[in-house]
Amino acid sequence: AIQEIVRDTKTYPSPVRAVGSRHSTTGCIDTDGGTMLDMTHMNDMCEPDMENMTVAVGAGARYYDISHFLQARGLMLFVNTEIGNLTAGAACVGQTKDSAFPGEHGQVCSYVHGVKMVMADGSIYQVDERSDPGMMHFIRGSYG
Repeated sequence: AIQEIVRDTKTYPSPVRAVGSRHSTTGCIDTDGGTMLDMTHMNDMCEPDMENMTVAVGAGARYYDISHFLQARGLMLFVNTEIGNLTAGAACVGQTKDSAFPGEHGQVCSYVHGVKMVMADGSIYQVDERSDPGMMHFIRGSYG
């Protein structure tokens, strides 16, 4: 569905901007044009990979939902934030952190091992630490 939205510039003008956590105190989103895409419905969570101690979640999965999902399986996130409505997508590309950890170790995005995303041309791009660590570094600080 996202690929179709990105490719259909007549119905959905460019740029297409993903919206997730809405850290503002209101539901207002300010933009100078284009299409806003609410990612909160992309909230699927896969069963954890116990061998690698990872879990795949959708960009719209909220941090507290991921925490409860993992807790039910005897697991927890390495970094917990005080922003429970933080979406996984926002955490992956922003510098959200837990101030209890010094330096980069408290950055949620530091623990993202891979990303699957839709590019501006509608193509799917998948990357992880093994395939392109430089791109992963860029994505972690891209703010979307």
